[in-house]
Amino acid sequence: MSLLSPRRALRAAPRRFARASLAASVTGLLVLTSFAGVASTAQAAVNDAYKYFGSSSAGASIRVTGQTSSVATRLYALNGQNGATSTQGYSVDYAGTPPTSNNNYTEAEWSSLPQPTAVANRGAVEWILKHSFPRVSTTTLRTTLQAHPDFSTFPSGNFSESEAIAATQAAIWHYTDGVDLDLANTSVNSARTRLFTQYLVQEAAGQAASTGQPPTVELQSGTGRTAFAVEPGGAFGPFTLASSTTATLTVAGPARLVGDDGAPLSGLQQPGTSFWVQPTASPAAAGSVTVRAQTSAVTTTVVNAALGRVNVSPFAARENLAVLSTSSQSAQHELALAWEIDQNSPDDFDANGAATTRAYTYYPRGELSPTLERVTFTDGTSTTTDLIGLTGNGTDASADVYSADFAGTAINAVQGPVLPQGAVFQEGDWSASPSLADTAGQAEVARILQQSYPTRTVAQLTAALQEAGALPASSGNIKNWEAIAATQAAIWHFTDGKTLDTTRYATPVAAVASSEQPGGEAGLVLDGTAATAWRAATAGSASLDVTFPSAFEPRSYSVTTREGGAAANTPASWKLQRSADGVTFTDVSTSGVTHTFAGGAAETRVSGNIPPGATYGSATTLYRVVFTGAQDPTQPIEVGEVSFEGFGVFGAQPNYEYRQFANTSNVVRAYQYLVADAEANPVPAPAPAVDLQAAQEVFERESVTDLVGPITLTGTLAAEVALTGPDQARLLADPTAELQDTLVLAPGATFWVDFGETEAGSVELVAQSTAVNWVTARALDATTGAGPTLTQLGVQSLRASDTLTLAVGLAPPPALEIGAPTAERGTDVEIIGTGFRGGEAVALELENGTLALLDTVADDRGAFTATVTVPAEASLGADVVRAVGAASQRSAAADLEIVATAEPLAGSTDPTTPLVAPAAALERTGALAGEWQALLAVTALLLAGSGVALWASQRRAMSTPSDGA
Repeated sequence: MSLLSPRRALRAAPRRFARASLAASVTGLLVLTSFAGVASTAQAAVNDAYKYFGSSSAGASIRVTGQTSSVATRLYALNGQNGATSTQGYSVDYAGTPPTSNNNYTEAEWSSLPQPTAVANRGAVEWILKHSFPRVSTTTLRTTLQAHPDFSTFPSGNFSESEAIAATQAAIWHYTDGVDLDLANTSVNSARTRLFTQYLVQEAAGQAASTGQPPTVELQSGTGRTAFAVEPGGAFGPFTLASSTTATLTVAGPARLVGDDGAPLSGLQQPGTSFWVQPTASPAAAGSVTVRAQTSAVTTTVVNAALGRVNVSPFAARENLAVLSTSSQSAQHELALAWEIDQNSPDDFDANGAATTRAYTYYPRGELSPTLERVTFTDGTSTTTDLIGLTGNGTDASADVYSADFAGTAINAVQGPVLPQGAVFQEGDWSASPSLADTAGQAEVARILQQSYPTRTVAQLTAALQEAGALPASSGNIKNWEAIAATQAAIWHFTDGKTLDTTRYATPVAAVASSEQPGGEAGLVLDGTAATAWRAATAGSASLDVTFPSAFEPRSYSVTTREGGAAANTPASWKLQRSADGVTFTDVSTSGVTHTFAGGAAETRVSGNIPPGATYGSATTLYRVVFTGAQDPTQPIEVGEVSFEGFGVFGAQPNYEYRQFANTSNVVRAYQYLVADAEANPVPAPAPAVDLQAAQEVFERESVTDLVGPITLTGTLAAEVALTGPDQARLLADPTAELQDTLVLAPGATFWVDFGETEAGSVELVAQSTAVNWVTARALDATTGAGPTLTQLGVQSLRASDTLTLAVGLAPPPALEIGAPTAERGTDVEIIGTGFRGGEAVALELENGTLALLDTVADDRGAFTATVTVPAEASLGADVVRAVGAASQRSAAADLEIVATAEPLAGSTDPTTPLVAPAAALERTGALAGEWQALLAVTALLLAGSGVALWASQRRAMSTPSDGA
């Protein structure tokens, strides 16, 4: 009988099981029979719900050892609830109460079974369920047993399902409750039941429980790297999702994941998916991310065990199910990645690195942008600002950019900057721009784009403004449209010479006093410091007339005393007046102030709030502060500062426009901060350098196996070194390394050239650095006309390279040439050597007595010319001058005859040396008298062998004639 589907089993139950009744000892503990990875009617999981409706397949009754009554066996059918699949199962509790119709079950772990024996023998029960009915047909089971050497007596003929069910149940009880089938009872237990039970018990013994296999996942780098060099806008990779099931890919950090086609990845990805990481920071900058792969949950069920506990009350609504080796698991893997913009590390060398070649298309906005802001400049021009949105072409991400060309961007456009519709923009260098190539300010613009929005959030930019004192510490964040306007105006300041109108309408442009002392002029109240002051010329009342840059409506004003001033000179009371013609002045209501100052430290007194109605309809540029006099009426008043708060008034009633600044106050403050910061902290372009250096340009090898080098790569960048030369020529990172066609080296690294067996020739070495893209951000240039323009600013591709040509040949045998074949002691001799190693030290010596002559250094061709002095202690006669190279140990020799000198050498004791050379003596002593000459000759002949004492005495006498000589 084949295993029925749950639905068919339930339909067949009334007919199939009508003749069977459940014996009282049938258990309420069930072990289910579905398995992972096999077509099954059940795939249970912990907490799945089931209901027993009384359906079961009857097994043969059996008798166990020690019992006098038989026990019915059954394969129970459970109906899955709430999406759980229906299944079948055996009993795991011999002594339990049998399931009753309408019992509810909730699945739990196998370890929750109440019998320690059952828990300990989980592996055995699992093996039984995998190798018995209904998992295996009775026909296959019969064949298996007959082929087994221990059970070959298994009877042929029909092996009924009821016998298979009975044997399976008996084997399970053996391992869950220690109950054994009564093998001696042949009346109840058939031969097939007994043999099959024995087979299952024997083969299941000691079997280990299998566990659910969790899904596997790994993120693999196609290059093996986790650190990369990437061009702005580019992506790095590839990476592969190696997993056993589908997984979701996420990235934490300033990047996105894209497929091989450049499209963003989203949703579940199939195993083997290839993807790339594309940094999204603008401007492009170095960064790091963590990529995570999370697999889908996988439910693995090896064996399900249903545990039907005895109902302890009629109200027990749900019983427990024990699950054998069921798990719902997922797996995850993380990969930490980092990148530099064209990093100069040899490990990340980008041989083809260059300025980005991203392309964009401009499409006008379909509606007004919420980030529009109008700005006005000191030259009277005005325009609406906004970030310019560009759509990336191909795999390039879209970008928001600023304008770098005021004249090329449509002015006064209602919808913000307007460019040629459909224009394609290509990124390039600042120097490639017709309007920027000769423009200073690149370093300043770089700083602006690094320090402003959107590189910084509005919160970060606000914090920077507050820290610099450009905004009050209590102010809220500036708006993104204010940040955009300030940034755009600051860029135009350096690219087009535009100056934002930063006029503050509450700041007077002039002050004139009715009375003042010399040195205490009225203008000092507007200089921003209370240390200087206006002082009236006389005691009593005095006034200050202040002029504003535009019709002005004051809301309050303040008076500050002079720093260090006397209390007697501080003002006692004052008020504000206005005038439309400079002749008639009218009091501004509620503007009067009376106050007593203490003197000494500067003190400020602010007026009360002046309501708009006080000057409504009559705002003017001229106001007067009228002082009634000083605290001491006999003293002139002194005032350190006068300042105002309020608005410039524009237009006509009733639609007046009130402005504190010519531009939005936050735009002015951010603009002033960005310009000042850029001027103080410009970001210069890097200065790449690469240089190849060798000890000499001519290498003479002693043999064809000698290497040429060392050669050093210096500079600031990593570089790829290649060579052009004989076919056999190759590069080596060190003398023992493998031969390479090219080498990627860090600054300061040394390398060698294997010139091969070619005896002579030359090799050209070329060091090419990786491109360094000086990245800040993007801005549009030359946006006039209908043709495409360039995306500029901050993509400055810088390279460095160097070429070194070396001559290589076989060195001739070393040789020495001496200027003269003979030499006297103490005289100089010129020695010429060739055939030594270029640049090596060479030692010169006389072989007889091994007398050192001189240490010299060969030039890059291995040659030298040296002048040596023959030592006084050199032996007379034939000798040999030998030269030995310190590095190569190459040597050469030449003969030199050392002859006697014509006069005794200072300090010499060699009796073979002539005492004196008369001619030489005459040269030194001058003309001598004739008798002295005769005496000298006779004495020399008679005493030649008599020692030196007399010779020395005569020598002194000749050398020092008497006064009468």
